[in-house]
Amino acid sequence: MFNGFGVALIEDYLMNRLGAVNPRLLIVLRHRVVRSGVWWRIKPLSRALIDSVILYIRRGGVIKSSSLLTQLRQAVIEALAQALSRKLTLVAYLIGLRMMRARGITVESVESIVSLGIMWMNTPNWYKPDITP
Repeated sequence: MFNGFGVALIEDYLMNRLGAVNPRLLIVLRHRVVRSGVWWRIKPLSRALIDSVILYIRRGGVIKSSSLLTQLRQAVIEALAQALSRKLTLVAYLIGLRMMRARGITVESVESIVSLGIMWMNTPNWYKPDITP
């Protein structure tokens, strides 16, 4: 139920947090998503892009195209979002942060933010407050 919503939250979070994409990140990311069973949920074009860039870099190539790097970054964000959407704590943390921003609440502890997010997820849809910023 929250998988699509969780993926959107994590993609939004990663857009601002993910730095440069390097070859080691691609290799580790691919191994992690294949092991977690999420590899086949990623779009085929993104999977092909990640695989081809890994192969190209292993053979000594260097990517200079800014548009290719942008598309590769989007593919990495998609793969990471699919992998991290299974982490309930992270999704609850991001929902809790959205609730705090929407309501103007300040909480210092991470546990409070996570518990706020879990409470929102456990609330029936009829009573859920809107958390869009």
